[in-house]
Amino acid sequence: MKHGVLALGLLCGACGGSEPKVVVGTGASPFTGVDAYAVASEVSGAALSADGSASAAFTGRSIEVVVSTAPGACARIGARTYKASTTTVAILVMNGAPVPISPGAYGVGNPRSGDPTPFAAVTSYTSDAACAGGTPRVSVSGAVTFSAIDAGEVSGSLDVVLDDGTRVTGSFGAPVCNAAEQNLAGVTFACTP
Repeated sequence: MKHGVLALGLLCGACGGSEPKVVVGTGASPFTGVDAYAVASEVSGAALSADGSASAAFTGRSIEVVVSTAPGACARIGARTYKASTTTVAILVMNGAPVPISPGAYGVGNPRSGDPTPFAAVTSYTSDAACAGGTPRVSVSGAVTFSAIDAGEVSGSLDVVLDDGTRVTGSFGAPVCNAAEQNLAGVTFACTP
């Protein structure tokens, strides 16, 4: 995938009344998403002072869109399973303030914790036949745009470059996944073929 283009094609038949989203892209290692889901959450932590020590606590908000090469992404979260031999792209927009994320463009960044400025982060990872993952690739530049956010779906587009030089472009329409809204910290997931 080095220096290739990941083409995200989201064919979301479960997106309610919306039209399926199709993304055009080219490259040596194309990625075609066949399912996606979205989840909004509240995040909390401690802001860091200039010397790196923890200072004031903060509460922020995030929206994550997860795109998968395998169908049934939200159902797998509910069943606590991973799908083997799958590529997943996680598209995150987060802020360090207790205000909801709204439609708009968000630049890729890595601000200090507690910074109220919204930012985007994109991670791509691929599992093998035993659900073991390789090195996650993370975004280093670009932007994510949310064109619509409502109780049922998040839609938008992205154009980012990952740390290995891969360019990820495309549009998405992702229904909200209630199963992903649960706290999954410490939950064990089973590998499915």
